[in-house]
Amino acid sequence: MQKDFHHAITYILSRWAGFGHQDAEIIAYAAQYVDDSTYMGTVRFDEGQMYLRTASAHDILDLRNADKAKDVRTWVPFHFLPGNCGVPRDQHCGKSFKERLICLANSPVAQDMLAECLRRKDSPHALHRLGITMHVYADTWAHQNFAGLDAEVNDASDLEVLKPSGYIDLMDELATKLPTKLGHAQVSSCPDLPYIEWEYSNWQGDKQPPIDNASRLADAADKMLSFMKQWRSSGQQPATQGLTTQERQFLINKFKEIQHKDADKRHAAWLEMIKLGTVPGISGVPLNYAKDGQNSWKFLALGTNNEQTIISNLLGFDPAFMASNWKLFHDALQFHRLYVLNELLPSYGICAA
Repeated sequence: MQKDFHHAITYILSRWAGFGHQDAEIIAYAAQYVDDSTYMGTVRFDEGQMYLRTASAHDILDLRNADKAKDVRTWVPFHFLPGNCGVPRDQHCGKSFKERLICLANSPVAQDMLAECLRRKDSPHALHRLGITMHVYADTWAHQNFAGLDAEVNDASDLEVLKPSGYIDLMDELATKLPTKLGHAQVSSCPDLPYIEWEYSNWQGDKQPPIDNASRLADAADKMLSFMKQWRSSGQQPATQGLTTQERQFLINKFKEIQHKDADKRHAAWLEMIKLGTVPGISGVPLNYAKDGQNSWKFLALGTNNEQTIISNLLGFDPAFMASNWKLFHDALQFHRLYVLNELLPSYGICAA
């Protein structure tokens, strides 16, 4: 999934779940920032304070993908949550380790991740943790049947876009021929585009049924909304009240109508609908997302977006940093990664990092 879903749709679902505008902004920003937080290392301040940040993403051609440890620590906990073959922790699926790492929609592993997010809802970074969790949860639909490591289980062939016709261009053809077997690289951006229908053959050569991304993303939205309602009710409300029929149809219609390959253009279309008040149940309100620049969480927390400045200089320390969205996001990011890699996956017998 890309910015249109992780930011705009997460915001809409947050509002439908009953969150106010400001809280929904935080949840949605955090959900998208998982894809944009690409720097790690220690931030140092002029009075001796230090803060260690971590990265939750890097580009598919980033040299860090050659480092299997960094590779797994990024892709597995944040983008390709292992599905353990769809079986609970007390059962054995009889598959190989790499097959158990294949991501599956709404798996028992994903359900346990949601439960942990719910348990931590009183922490200072609870909304940021919720946004991160919603990113990972949504990706279990978009990234299903692929794994967050460079392995043969990600081999794909016979890629074809059924609707709209003529979609695949030269860049997509090149992507399918890349030597990397990381994630869904061999099917290019097909899993992330809401408006296409496509098919392919998996690593075992089995032709997969046609995939309608609009319906797949609507399924993700339904479960996300159900969980966010449960989160707001402190877990007292059963997680069964997702999208209404009207809300689901609205999303599917818009997913299919907004046919821009450029994620920024699709994102802008959703922001315009939110601003104009044409999203059912949400009064018109301006919504923006800035990963860089003076309105970004990083700039507001550190006073700069320049990475060379951050890496090479001592920054002025403002006590407000401690409660900044940027710091709280990175706090939540580190708690999420620690939980997934050191507690959740080991409870399933999966030793990934």
